[in-house]
Amino acid sequence: MRARRLNSDHVIKKTREFSALFTEGRRLSSAHFVIFTKEGKGLRFGFAASRRFGKAVTRNRAKRRLREIIRLHIESLPKKGHLMFLAKPGVERLPFNQLEAELCSLLQRVKA
Repeated sequence: MRARRLNSDHVIKKTREFSALFTEGRRLSSAHFVIFTKEGKGLRFGFAASRRFGKAVTRNRAKRRLREIIRLHIESLPKKGHLMFLAKPGVERLPFNQLEAELCSLLQRVKA
């Protein structure tokens, strides 16, 4: 079975869309992630890590790891809505399987 890709239609890129998620979205958090959710047409994702998180290399690696987890579990996500994932400091030190388990449990709360 071929894994599904995150194409450009799935990714939120505009600043006003990120701002709308921050201000109007529902917030769910765990030890290493914050997810902002909002109703919307289609399924779209945004990935972020603040500058307090570290240098650009660290922030980009955290976002790549988040994107990979979402790509692997995209079939189990809701079919509609906008989701924004914010990485907290400490994500860069965790092994991938622990990140995946934590994010999957948080996504189960989103679906509920």
